[in-house]
Amino acid sequence: MESYKNIEQRLRKAMKEQGTYSKAMDFPISLAAGSYMAYLKARDVVQDMDICTTRVSREGNEYKVVNPEYEVMIDMAEQTRKALRELRLTRATIEAGSDDDEVDILVKLVDDAGKKRPDKA
Repeated sequence: MESYKNIEQRLRKAMKEQGTYSKAMDFPISLAAGSYMAYLKARDVVQDMDICTTRVSREGNEYKVVNPEYEVMIDMAEQTRKALRELRLTRATIEAGSDDDEVDILVKLVDDAGKKRPDKA
């Protein structure tokens, strides 16, 4: 898994390249890096889990619900997306660059994760 410091450095580098970095942005950068780390950990947890789990009501009836671990991952993906938007590091604000721009890859991963949100029952 990518290190927290590495994520912070990538975010800081992208902001410097855009000309939007200042020392005052270190705290929001830290929040964005932390959110992304939490997302990565949650993603690793759900990797081998089923998206639904079976619960039993107090009457003894079984019913399916979205696995709560997926909800955590989805929430962390959304928090990361918001943090990147606050840093102006979304696709709309990142200048067109090479296909392997690190922050663009990060943003795409988070965007794609948010699109995989299962419908709530």
